[in-house]
Amino acid sequence: MPSIDGQHRSRPSAPPEPSAARPRISNMEIDSGSLMLASVVNGLLGLVFWAAAARLYPTEEIGRATTVINAAVMIGTISNLSLGPLYERFLPQSGERGGALIVKGHLVTALIAIILSGAFLVFGPTEHLFTDTLQMALFPLCSVVLGAFALDDSILVGLRLGRWAAAKNIFHATAKLVAIVALSHSVDSTLIVSGWVVPAAIAVCVIQCAIFFRGGFLRHHRSLPDRMPSHGSLLKDFGSLYGMVIINSLAPFLLPLLVVSTLGVTEAAYFAMSWTMISAVTLVMAMISGPFVAEAAANPEDLRDLLLRQLRLLAAVALAGFVFLAFIAPFALSLVGTEYADHGAALLRSMAVVQILSIPGFVFGGLARVYRRLGYALALQITIALAVVVSAWLMLPHFGISSVGYAYVGVEFLMILGVALPLRRMVTDAMHTPSPHPHVTIGNR
Repeated sequence: MPSIDGQHRSRPSAPPEPSAARPRISNMEIDSGSLMLASVVNGLLGLVFWAAAARLYPTEEIGRATTVINAAVMIGTISNLSLGPLYERFLPQSGERGGALIVKGHLVTALIAIILSGAFLVFGPTEHLFTDTLQMALFPLCSVVLGAFALDDSILVGLRLGRWAAAKNIFHATAKLVAIVALSHSVDSTLIVSGWVVPAAIAVCVIQCAIFFRGGFLRHHRSLPDRMPSHGSLLKDFGSLYGMVIINSLAPFLLPLLVVSTLGVTEAAYFAMSWTMISAVTLVMAMISGPFVAEAAANPEDLRDLLLRQLRLLAAVALAGFVFLAFIAPFALSLVGTEYADHGAALLRSMAVVQILSIPGFVFGGLARVYRRLGYALALQITIALAVVVSAWLMLPHFGISSVGYAYVGVEFLMILGVALPLRRMVTDAMHTPSPHPHVTIGNR
């Protein structure tokens, strides 16, 4: 069977003798566990953040601020092109070229973020979101910062240091909560946005210093062999992954805009409060894929063991996410305000079901990136994203913000049908990958 790089590989050297006293834990599990813990902490602190905002700021200002932040995050995500997934897949194989790839990626995405932010200011619902010229002028900078903040997660995962991405995200969640309370002397939505963006900017600066300073994160990475694929092969993956990044960003970008334009800023605030908890749970699921892909790229001979571990993690997280969204989150939302719970409970419970239904899609997405079989995955993502946006848009006037949850439940059934056959083939291939050292700790350094 060809390697997961699509190229012939030399026979791996003999593995070291296993240590009986060493616990069997992989670098993937350490990074995945750290990232999942960070997502849980972010979700809890995110709820506290918006709960504090609900107590300290008018509902209209919350709706305006959440929509601006969401727009900046999504623009930053789109501006990252497909570099996040590319870093996770190929940075483990880049050797001494890794540093240059990181710098070029940040420069290119910053430029694109500025261009897209300008387009948003021209064509977006600016009359609903910004109250003065200064807010509009600072919006591109917010997009650049939040884009770099998100890209650093994938860079650290690609360096197989996802635990540092977890620390970065926990710092941001804590600092923005402190900031929003400290700035509560004003009721302007600008301060809510600033409390979110300024800590992100600090985190980005710290991470870049940690990567590039002498003796930093790149020190070990530069000594690894350069096993990057050819430019033509890489460009093909880039095109597919970029399309997937844009499509995956489509629904999260458009849904809050549809809510605010169809139902108003008050309903947008109710939606944002529920969506904060939903996004946190969904992010926990997504966080498992990055370390899996990076570790499989670094150790392709261990794919079978890595897949089994990923499946266990996904099942456990999906079940925990279901319990949280179905039972705990509605109660937590009632502590913020009864009106938030009344409007958001149905959305939360619908998205609880989605966590279970999404397991096949996450497994398929991870294996498609490992095996670099991305064409069908891109076509399927386009279909799914369009189905979510269109169905939610049609239902919003009739069912309110609950329409988003109903749309996702229906579309996840389509996803399961769409991935069934190719997922079976890839899982079969992965399960027949022999592990040359089944009792040795994988990927620990």
